[in-house]
Order: sequence, then structure tokens, then C-alpha cells
Amino acid sequence: MGKLDLADVQGNILRGYRMAMVRHLVVRVRDAAAARQFLGRVVPGAASDAPQVTTAEHWDEKPATCLNVGITFAGLRALGLSDSSCKTFPHEFRDGPVKRAAKIGDVEESAPEHWQAGLDQPDGVHMMWTIHAGAPGDPGAAALLDEASNRVLSLWSASGAFTEVGRFDGTAFADDRVHFGYRDSISQPTFRVSRQLPGKPGEAPVYAAEPEIIGGYDSQPVAELGAVLLGHKTTFPDVTWQMPQPNALGYNGCFNAFRVLKQDVDGFEKFLSTSVAAHGKDRPFVTEEWIAAKLMGRWRNGLSLEVSDMSDVSPWRYAPDGTDMGNDFKLNDFDYTNDVIDAVDTFDDFEGVRCPLGAHVRRTNPRGARIVQRSANNTRRIVRRGMPYGPPYDPEHPNDGTPRGLLGNFLCGSLIAQFESIMYDWVNMGLQDPRITGTNDPLIGANHVRSSRFEIPLKDSDPIVLTGFGRFVTTVGSAYLFIPSTTALKHLSTLGS
Repeated sequence: MGKLDLADVQGNILRGYRMAMVRHLVVRVRDAAAARQFLGRVVPGAASDAPQVTTAEHWDEKPATCLNVGITFAGLRALGLSDSSCKTFPHEFRDGPVKRAAKIGDVEESAPEHWQAGLDQPDGVHMMWTIHAGAPGDPGAAALLDEASNRVLSLWSASGAFTEVGRFDGTAFADDRVHFGYRDSISQPTFRVSRQLPGKPGEAPVYAAEPEIIGGYDSQPVAELGAVLLGHKTTFPDVTWQMPQPNALGYNGCFNAFRVLKQDVDGFEKFLSTSVAAHGKDRPFVTEEWIAAKLMGRWRNGLSLEVSDMSDVSPWRYAPDGTDMGNDFKLNDFDYTNDVIDAVDTFDDFEGVRCPLGAHVRRTNPRGARIVQRSANNTRRIVRRGMPYGPPYDPEHPNDGTPRGLLGNFLCGSLIAQFESIMYDWVNMGLQDPRITGTNDPLIGANHVRSSRFEIPLKDSDPIVLTGFGRFVTTVGSAYLFIPSTTALKHLSTLGS
């Protein structure tokens, strides 16, 4: 693996910040020259009073706030990027999510005409500045977030660089839970990168003897950097993704499908209840938690059905000597084929008796399972960053009229080959296996009450078939963003010079 300068990569690509709050500021370029100048001021190491973009460099102590930026195709043009350079960006990024909405299931109530904060008008959305703030559980996180965002807004106001057109705030829940009650942020690709050490000025960089491990720390194959960073090796032999030109603009950049996903928590909980009423007679194991686990492919505490299909307590929790290893021990050490549960027993969940073939986590990451598109098993891995918005659901006040959902960032080297293919081929078509083809993901798919279907195979009887459910997740906003390297930020800041 070649040496990667982590100082050249924006930090939210490779590192999960795990902070208490986030604010996404959606802006339009008001004055191109002032906007370019501001980009130059936030480049790490710049001599300015502006906050600096957070990079992927190792930190010994987590900062109180982190700042990152993504730019839309319209934003690149608004900054003054030449037509020749603009044409080197992939066509799906140039199109943007409004034009490509039908391809990824953003139709009917999820269609762009219903989107918020100006995201339905992509020509008017140029950038998204993201601020993370506070350690989880920190009561002062909101004040830190306001202080950091007010500082940025005051600089914009003074320079006339940007106009805010919308904002999205998110707050982390305890134990990484999200609104449907599931634990999130469990599985992320693992990257190994050479860690650059402080060296003498003017001399060649010095690197640590052992690579730094960033990301998932699980049993899945280590991901190539090209899964998220342009100009690097991908899983496909001798293939790199299309990289914008010049190299100073594209290298170490990343694409982000930003998604504002509204969640119908009350509808979901009612569906669990009605499903138990319809299918739980004479089946005491059919509970709301069991149905929820089958839909997701994990119990709501995060434990995989492949590890434990009838209980949310891990069989690995207690060591032979009685030591409590915790439910998180080997949380991601599973597959859907030839999975080792203990030293003797191996099995192949080809029929989906443990984890249904159409379950959310199995659809979006089939791991080593046998699928029709065999070469695609580990080629569509993306990095997911997200945080809930809106207050936690209160079953005592189910219809409070408060919007709640997820602010999601889906980071990849190719929007069309990774994010869009997951959404089209696997989430909304089920093309990975003929037995689920024509059905949609039960949690995030474009489901309709007249055609929805989810099958739960049982070992010794006919399957349980769930029908009549609509969308539990509705898209209310999306933007395709390019996350430039720090070198690219410098390049953009000098356009027109």
C-alpha cells in the first residue's frame, strides 16, 4: 500500500467522530471571490482567524468541535471551476440526486418536490458545512455547537461569501441508538493506513513501522482506500474510479450522498404489534423484538441473528471460565455462509432461516453470502456516518407531530457503482437473489401497502409472510457532495488568481 498523508484527507471520511451533536449548514455562494478566499482561510495551517477543516490526522485528544465541507456540482461552478475541469467529474455527480431520484427510489412521498431547505432546487445549493460538537453526554455540547456555527456565520456575514439556505441539526442518542430503537454505527469498513510521524522540516516524511487501523475492527475483509478515496486502489483489480482533473483537485477526494431521512416511528411500532397479532398465535417466539430483529438482521441491541437467532444475548458473552465478555464481544464476527459459532458447529444460512434474505443488513452488505452478482459482494462497501434528528419517540405520546429521522452521509469513491447500485440493485430490487427479487428493503425501501412483502423462513414450517406495510422511511432531502482534500481546497481557493 502506498503512503497516505492523512493531513490531506478530510477527517469525517475515514474517522467516525462520535460526537454529541452535528449541524449541517446548507449554503449558496453569494460572492465567488470571497467564497474562494474563505476556503483558503480554513485550510489546515493557514494563517487566519477562521476555524480550520478537521483532517484525518491522528489526535491524542479529541477536539471540542470539528469542521468539514462538501461541495455540490453547482457549487464548483459557482466557485469558478473551469468547464474543462467540471466535465471530468462523473456524470451521476453532475446530474445530482434530483435528476436521479427515481433510480434510487425517491418517488411519490419521497420525490424531490417534497424536499426541504432548498434541496429540491439543486442549482441553488452550493456547499454543506458540517460542524460536530461535544463528547457524547456532554451537557455543554449545544453551546459548543452554537459557538462554532456562530463564528462561521459571522465570518460569512463579514465577507459576504455565503448565504445560508437551510440547516439540519442532529443529536446522538445513548448507546448509538436511532429512532427505530436499533443500535447504529456498528459495522464500518476497516482501513489500514501508514501513519505519518512528525519529522524534521524539509526532510522526507517519516512513517510508523506498523499501519494505523481505522474504522470497523471487524472480521470483514480490509477495505481498499479506493472504496472512499479517489486515486487509490479499489477492490477491482487494476481499476480506480474516475478522478476529477487536475490531480490536485481530485486526488484524496470523496463523494457523499447526503440524505435527510424522515422515520415513521409510530407506524413502525404499530406494524410490529400487528405482525405479532397476525402471526404469533401458537408461536410464542414471535414477539415484537423478534419481528424487529428479522426485519433488520440484528437485534435492536446490535447482536446479529447469525450469531444468535432466538435471543439477543450473545453465545460468546460468557467465557468458559465464567468471565462476562459482554454482548459486544465479537459483535461483527459473522457471515452468512460457513459461519463458525463455536469450535465444532459450522453452518450455511443459504435459506435465510437465521437472517432472512431480505433483511436490511443482509441486503445492504451480503458479506460472503452466495449472490447472483458474485463479484459484487465486497465491492460496494461504503462508509456511513449518521445522527438522529428530532427528539426520541415517546410511546405515551405517539402522534406528537414532531419530525424525527436520520441525517445520513454515505461516503464512497463512486456514487453510481457503490451508493446508487446498493439502492437500486439491492435495496429496491433485490437483484442479489432471485428469491427476493421484486421486493424492497423492509425498513428503507420504496414500499407500498398494496405490493410490500417480507418473508421470514422457518426451519420446520411454512414461512411467515408480512405484507401491507408502506414506507417507514421517507426522503425529505438529498445532495450529492464532493469532499475535497486539503490540497484541493487550496486549489479551489486560487481559482481566478
